[in-house]
Amino acid sequence: MHDLFRQTNIGNVSKLGLAVFCVLLFAVVAVRAERLPVKIYTSADGLGSSASFSLDRDSRGFIWLCSRDGLVRFDGYRFITYRIGTGDADPSVFGLSPTRRGVYWINLNRGADYRFVSQSDDVPVEAVEQSPAKNDYRVPLKVVPMTERMIPNLEDDEGNLWTSDAEGIYLMREVDGQWTYEPVEIKPPGNPANKLSNLSFSKAQSGGIWIGSNWGLLRRLSNGKMTHFSINPAGDRDSVLYYARRLDSR
Repeated sequence: MHDLFRQTNIGNVSKLGLAVFCVLLFAVVAVRAERLPVKIYTSADGLGSSASFSLDRDSRGFIWLCSRDGLVRFDGYRFITYRIGTGDADPSVFGLSPTRRGVYWINLNRGADYRFVSQSDDVPVEAVEQSPAKNDYRVPLKVVPMTERMIPNLEDDEGNLWTSDAEGIYLMREVDGQWTYEPVEIKPPGNPANKLSNLSFSKAQSGGIWIGSNWGLLRRLSNGKMTHFSINPAGDRDSVLYYARRLDSR
């Protein structure tokens, strides 16, 4: 009886050990699965400048870098740096706002802003024929200077173009070939200055937009409803300059 009990107990322990091993193996695999591969791109890969201000992905899957040397496009294999504006213009590109219709709005660090329209998926941009400087590795891009007082910062899932200035937030609309700016009133609770500044925009995962500001983080839903998140208020400031969301596949 003792031997039978001992054999049964050993068998149970072996099964338990196998189960624990399987659980640990699954945990290790799950942890390793969350470790995404990291590749560092440098000038050896064709990246002209490592000083970048922002990064955007357009509807065609291209990655765009706004850099000190110009506008950089990455297609997964190579980098192409485009020069924006005239030869004596500031080469720095501060921001890019791509839209689903293939219109790209370019915010230069200084000087005029520009836009260009993609012709097709195969030819996403149109370059001018010749660079004025033989030693300039950048490709001059055929762009149109903007005469409007503001360019959009973001296109939401409904196709609305959002922009802002020191006075407030606006919906940017094209009416009869002219761009208009519709003010959007946003008054977050407890804002001592009763005015928003330092605005940054991002799409919300389930519709609407996120707005980072000098007074916390705001979310505006597609139906116009607003939610305000207080982060770390101190005096008249609750600055949210940079933020990101983690996409959960579960």
